[in-house]
Amino acid sequence: MIAGQRLDDQKITCIRNELRDGLDWLLLVNRAMQEGMAAMFYVHARDLELFVLMPQWVEEKLKDVYHRTIFHNLKILGFLNELGEVLKKRRVPVIVLQGASLLKDVYKDIGIRPMEDIDMMVRSKDRMRLRQILEEMGYSRDPIYENTYRKGIIYLDLHTDTLSSERISARKWIMSTDSTHFWDSAVPLLKKEIPVFRLSTYDNLIALSMHLLKHNLTRLVWFVDIMEAIFKEGDTFDWQDFAGYSRMVGGDRCILYMLLLLKNLVDMKLPDSVLSELGANNLSRIEKFILRLRLANEDTGFLPQLLWLFQIRQKSKRLFFVWENIFPKKEIMEQISPSSAHALPPYAIRLIYLLCHGFHNLSSAVRIATKRRLPRL
Repeated sequence: MIAGQRLDDQKITCIRNELRDGLDWLLLVNRAMQEGMAAMFYVHARDLELFVLMPQWVEEKLKDVYHRTIFHNLKILGFLNELGEVLKKRRVPVIVLQGASLLKDVYKDIGIRPMEDIDMMVRSKDRMRLRQILEEMGYSRDPIYENTYRKGIIYLDLHTDTLSSERISARKWIMSTDSTHFWDSAVPLLKKEIPVFRLSTYDNLIALSMHLLKHNLTRLVWFVDIMEAIFKEGDTFDWQDFAGYSRMVGGDRCILYMLLLLKNLVDMKLPDSVLSELGANNLSRIEKFILRLRLANEDTGFLPQLLWLFQIRQKSKRLFFVWENIFPKKEIMEQISPSSAHALPPYAIRLIYLLCHGFHNLSSAVRIATKRRLPRL
């Protein structure tokens, strides 16, 4: 009910009634933290004067999260401005991805959107130059993840496209476009005179949706990112044009999943015609089952990763996609499972791990479906 920067009167009334009835406050705070919604909950409770209905320690905890989020995000914005001035001199452009691309533009109060790292896209030809710039600025490269940098509380993760296909090359089949398109339509993030950009609105929505699927449809804050990025456009957002664009670049299936989940998780109002145009009436039983599990707030494990197969249009490529995700290239395996004294080879360990967890995820999902009625899409 607290998901979003704006709450209608009906939601506010429901929240007041729930709080008056009393809740498991520790569970509430922990869940808000887990979902990335603690700071947003604090702002709503503060503005609506709801803390009189809660123990004092709840207000203190959420207030602390909010203030720490402001501090962290100010550091991030300061870094992006500082980096932008250097990049301007070196003529190296970057595109900021995920949550950091929404600060200030979508989230007017930067204290309500927690950040863990900054995902940043750079052209392949400029990656080594950007690495050198970061090292000159005092950032240290992670010894295992070569595209990850850190200085103090600022973490950076460098990419050459929105799908991290430099790690799993088969991901390039997920969309029918390449990163050149993203650069052509990128817009300035902070100031026009510095080469720090964000994706265009449509591209950003697709990238946010794919990032959420990559992380198994888990945290509520990532759903809110998508919803708020759409709301920010107001009445000018052209749903039909967006649906057509998503189909053109090959992001339509992933967008459909996210819109269906947003409609049911946070009661987001959507034109039914758009869902139909994106293929809501053509979902397979597997797709529906996984999405309904998520709506039931059940742990889906990595079952949502199966949804990528429906995103890849060329059926012949799906087997290669599965193979490379199970058996990635050697340097990626070193990051997943660094060399150790295991008796079995790393790939054998990974296969056993995936088989065991896959069986557990599937059996748990079947057990849940037989014990309770899953929500309908």
